[in-house]
Amino acid sequence: MKVLFMSPDFICIGEQRCGTTWLAHNLKQHPQIWLPPFKSIRYFNTPSLLPNILLMWMFAKRAERRRSKGFLRGEFSKSNFTWYLHYYLKPRTLSWYRDLFQPQANQIAGEICHAYSGLPPKMIAQIYRDFPQLKIIYLVRNPLDRAWSALALRRHRQDRYLSAEISVEQFNDFLKDSNILEKSDYATTLEHWRQVFPPDQMFVGFFEELVTQPAALLSNIAEFLGIDSLYTFDLASLNTRIASTSYDPIPPNRRDMLGQLLAPSIQRLHRQLNSPYTAAWLDELGADGDSIR
Repeated sequence: MKVLFMSPDFICIGEQRCGTTWLAHNLKQHPQIWLPPFKSIRYFNTPSLLPNILLMWMFAKRAERRRSKGFLRGEFSKSNFTWYLHYYLKPRTLSWYRDLFQPQANQIAGEICHAYSGLPPKMIAQIYRDFPQLKIIYLVRNPLDRAWSALALRRHRQDRYLSAEISVEQFNDFLKDSNILEKSDYATTLEHWRQVFPPDQMFVGFFEELVTQPAALLSNIAEFLGIDSLYTFDLASLNTRIASTSYDPIPPNRRDMLGQLLAPSIQRLHRQLNSPYTAAWLDELGADGDSIR
């Protein structure tokens, strides 16, 4: 039976604090890519048929409530008014999600949502059944740096600065009370998604590439998506920090704590990817890919 609707063509599943906002900002420049007005639609990780206008006010976080306030105040362009009506007012069905993607004839469409990285295997399998041609992008960075950056973001949302003087008790509480370690466990995330999606539909990019060679990273992503990989992105945009947070560097003792917790996951990831970046992460821990158990 022929599938009538195939949007989205790709999703970026994360990871949080690994450059997903930067990626969305730059991919929107490419004439062959269509992205929704919101970076993240959060369809797959929010199993509810309630319209978003109700869902956001009943359960959503502060940032998402600001979205709906902006809509109610008329903070939208005339060109995408009907998109906003659809997004906020209609039940969140599969057809609702499909219809949110509105590329032109020469474009592909996608969504960027780091919350998808932690989806359970059953949901990933359902996504594949609904979108068998979907391509998956996954951005990662040194998991110790990602964890510290995530803590900085949490402190920032509490109007507090992340200092290197943070107490051991506060640091331990952070590790216990959040999904910080799970979001830095890239190996498990990739295992779950690779059990379902073929290798040629998966792309893993590194934050280190974003920092040192951003144009090359975007070119590789464009090639993976099957669009013009020679497109010249705006240089200023490539080097602009998006959604960044200021914080002190992670002190050695906290870094050692994270290293002990995440070393087995880094080893598994290196075995999966055999990348010079994962090898460098292992070198920092004083271990190679075969020595951690």
